[in-house]
Amino acid sequence: MKYNFFMLNDKFSSFIFSKKGKKLKAVIFVFIIIGIIASQLFFNVLTQLNSDDYSYSFSWANNQKLSSFSELLPSIIAHNQILNGRTVNHFIAQFFLLLNNLGFGILFDLFNSLVYPVLIFLIYYHSKGSFKNIKLWWIVSIHLCLWIFVPDYAGCFYWLVGSCNYSWSIALVLLFMVPFTYYSNKPASKKSNILFQIVLTLLYIPCGIIAGNTNENTAVATIIMIVLFGIKFLTEKKNLRPWMFSGLIGVLAGFGAMILSPGQQARAEQSGGFGGIGTWIKNAFFITFDVFEYLAVPLALLFVALILVFASNKGLNLKNFSSFLIFLIGSGSAIYCMVVSPQFPERAWTTPVIFAIIAFGQLISLIEPKNDIYRKTICALLVIGTICFGTSYISSYLDIKQTVIAYNEREEYIEQQLEEGETVLLLKPVSGWAKYNIFNSEGDLGDSSDEWPNTAIARYYGVEKIINSNSAEGVLYENSKQATAP
Repeated sequence: MKYNFFMLNDKFSSFIFSKKGKKLKAVIFVFIIIGIIASQLFFNVLTQLNSDDYSYSFSWANNQKLSSFSELLPSIIAHNQILNGRTVNHFIAQFFLLLNNLGFGILFDLFNSLVYPVLIFLIYYHSKGSFKNIKLWWIVSIHLCLWIFVPDYAGCFYWLVGSCNYSWSIALVLLFMVPFTYYSNKPASKKSNILFQIVLTLLYIPCGIIAGNTNENTAVATIIMIVLFGIKFLTEKKNLRPWMFSGLIGVLAGFGAMILSPGQQARAEQSGGFGGIGTWIKNAFFITFDVFEYLAVPLALLFVALILVFASNKGLNLKNFSSFLIFLIGSGSAIYCMVVSPQFPERAWTTPVIFAIIAFGQLISLIEPKNDIYRKTICALLVIGTICFGTSYISSYLDIKQTVIAYNEREEYIEQQLEEGETVLLLKPVSGWAKYNIFNSEGDLGDSSDEWPNTAIARYYGVEKIINSNSAEGVLYENSKQATAP
């Protein structure tokens, strides 16, 4: 019997949205989660050290390669004075780079692959407000949205320092925000467990400090969303709990410690400073163009979902959209707070994308696709998205495979040169083209051996200089070496 796409989609949608086959769905759910972890682990293992990884492999306190856990705290204290105030992120990064120095680099690959599904579940929770009757299709959709819409995927989910600064940070912030979403979906009540409130209030201070000290635009968005949740609770005549205030104080303290750190101030000045009103207006203008570049499709999906919400529900009011607006505003604030920043790297768009995905999920929850056409549309998009993921995953693997081959050949060459006592190494830069390849987004060697990252890589391998063979300096060095050869 022949089946066309529409017939298969009908059967697929009937299975996905029916209440039958719970055991089979549970098995499929487990296999999908294992598949996501395995796919992430595979690319994590293939991703090599890059740029900041070399710098952070050393203690900022004594400039020696990290070799013991006792060096981590002095290093991160010195880092706060020298480079920037992201204490939490870079402590995690240096912890794993220490393990890498000790020969246990695989542990980061494993833990980083496990943080990814945790992030997916946190996005799901904030989208749906509960883990009851988990919708498998939305779990898969979140993964596909991250894969497709995060601009610098490798820099946020595979690269060691980048992952600790972004995917780990956002996971920590969304974990911190869980009580707000829980309380938001809880019916108004004056009753509360006093002991629980006391414990949560005290615990929320250090938790808030950690959340506020993650990265700049995520922390700003978190502060704004906490305030908006407070306004939402007041308008819904819900009592504001003490932990909300202690959490806000903690986030402000963590954010302040990051922004006001000597290292952060020095880095801002080196990058041109925070500028003035004229600079901020100009930045806002260009950032708006970037919004349409990075978020055009997510915003279009939000608009379509909004239309479907109103088409399928007649009795909606502002209260139904309050959580959606909070995360949408959070996404916008994570974007436009960067007008005061000298730089806005692609990695920093990860937070706006994730908050937009949460907002989109909350709109989808309002639709509650009872109409058959909604179900079939969702399933068709899911199938198309999965096919796109599969094809891009394979093509990205082929790109990364070539990168790994080139990287390993260079490692063998470096080892050979070190054995021969060479102190100046002429290296061919490693490259890649896929956004899932860290050597595409972060690049590799610079043109000058006297500038970073060449200086950091040279220090990592214990040589005097690393010269890019494709640079003008590399051509001159190669010519001079050939001229003096016997």
